[in-house]
Order: sequence, then structure tokens, then C-alpha cells
Amino acid sequence: YPNPATRDNVNLHLQGAGNEPVRVKMIDQLGKEVYATTVEPNELAGDQRLILPATVQGGVYILLIRQGQKEIRQKVVLRN
Repeated sequence: YPNPATRDNVNLHLQGAGNEPVRVKMIDQLGKEVYATTVEPNELAGDQRLILPATVQGGVYILLIRQGQKEIRQKVVLRN
């Protein structure tokens, strides 16, 4: 959230479930990974703010969140 978001304000609400790290990726419409990070289990309480690199332009992306075998995909619209 919010959606649409800006490059410097993408928030994730991650709940502390499990003891595995959470992998977060942002993928553009061509399937290219434009951002990736890992959130360690001890950081899983509450909201995580992503600040995307300047190379990520406005558009439609898929946010992929994976922990162990669990995976969530969410469409995100970024404004310039």
C-alpha cells in the first residue's frame, strides 16, 4: 500500500510468521526483475518500507513476496 504508490513509498505489512526470511521482488511487465531484497525473520513485525532505485520508472509491476513455500503476487502501480 498505497496503490498506486510512488518509487520512494511502497509499504508492505509483513506479519512475523515462521523463521525463514522473506524475499521481496518487483518485476516489470516484461518479466525483468527491477528490485529485490530480503527481510530477515527478526524484522518481520509490522510495516516494511521499500525505497526503489531511481531506475524504476512509473508503470505497472508485479510485487512477489515469498517465504519458504508460500508466495504472494500483487499488482502494483507506480506513479512518477
